[in-house]
Amino acid sequence: MNPKALSVKSNTAICLTETKQLLSITEQILNAKALSVPENRWLDELIAWAVQKNISDYHHDRDKGRNVGLPRNSLEVLRLTKLDLRDHQLNELHHAIGRLKNLTKLDVGWNQLSQLPSSIANLTELTELCFNANKLTGLPEFIGELKRLKVLHLGGNYLSVLPKSIGKLEHLTELYLWKNKLNCLPESIGELPVLTELYLSHNALQSLPATIGQLRQLQKLYLSSNRLTTLPYSITELENLNELYLSDNFLAPVPEFIGELQQLEKLSLANNQLSEVPLFISRLSNLKKLSLAGNKITRIPEFICHLPQLAELSLQKNKINDLPEFITQLPQLKVLDLSKNPINKIPPRLNHFKKVIKL
Repeated sequence: MNPKALSVKSNTAICLTETKQLLSITEQILNAKALSVPENRWLDELIAWAVQKNISDYHHDRDKGRNVGLPRNSLEVLRLTKLDLRDHQLNELHHAIGRLKNLTKLDVGWNQLSQLPSSIANLTELTELCFNANKLTGLPEFIGELKRLKVLHLGGNYLSVLPKSIGKLEHLTELYLWKNKLNCLPESIGELPVLTELYLSHNALQSLPATIGQLRQLQKLYLSSNRLTTLPYSITELENLNELYLSDNFLAPVPEFIGELQQLEKLSLANNQLSEVPLFISRLSNLKKLSLAGNKITRIPEFICHLPQLAELSLQKNKINDLPEFITQLPQLKVLDLSKNPINKIPPRLNHFKKVIKL
């Protein structure tokens, strides 16, 4: 290649580099101008609100192990993907939060919020929303518009019903509704095809809809401290369920069909006025942890030995007065809690089992 051609090629490369630099500078200028026009005044208002509410500048809190606060720079606010405003005694959220279109996670738990502002419906990129420990009395229908949600925290509020639109959250994997005032669930709860964890403890549920059996991916179901007197047979269709918590209900007797949940590894039937260990438990061959505490059980049945994987058996606060020798046939048993029963000491024939037994 002749010298002239080399010179032209070199000059072209220099021009391209300078053009790219100029475009970058121009973009920055345009962004700055865009932020100065009236329609973007909401950013200044949002920052001013944060200052007024004593919300810190955006930073990493080492004690809490997470990034908290709101940036004081408008461009940084626009780039936010996660916003943590937890525990600030907020009784309302600024409507402008609904314009932070890049947010994937919003945490406003442990405040004094009584409602979800309608602007939240615009946060269509959200995958996680936390409203734990507030004062919500209702959940608006627009919750169903947050189609990308995977995790929804609503525990510790005052919800008595859920909207039908909850069933539109087709990507939801975890739903936290503990410690509310729910007395029923909508049938649409069964329309959550990938839900794996459902937390409903400490509510006022008297029954469950049959559609709960449609949650085929469900692995953990927490129903402790409700008012359940029975369960729908459809619960047997939860073929992936490995944790079921039913303590502090009114399930006496407990439905025998629970024995069809062959994948169960953890089961709690504590505080249900049971007079004996349910026979169906002998069919749960994968069970590793079983709680029957706080009932009226008088003896340990021999069929308990049909649980080869059982590692922890909780029978405290019952009426058991004898410890049978066959209990030593459980090969994986590490903890046998018999405290607060009328058993004063371990029989000599079971001295070798002392490390396992708790009186």
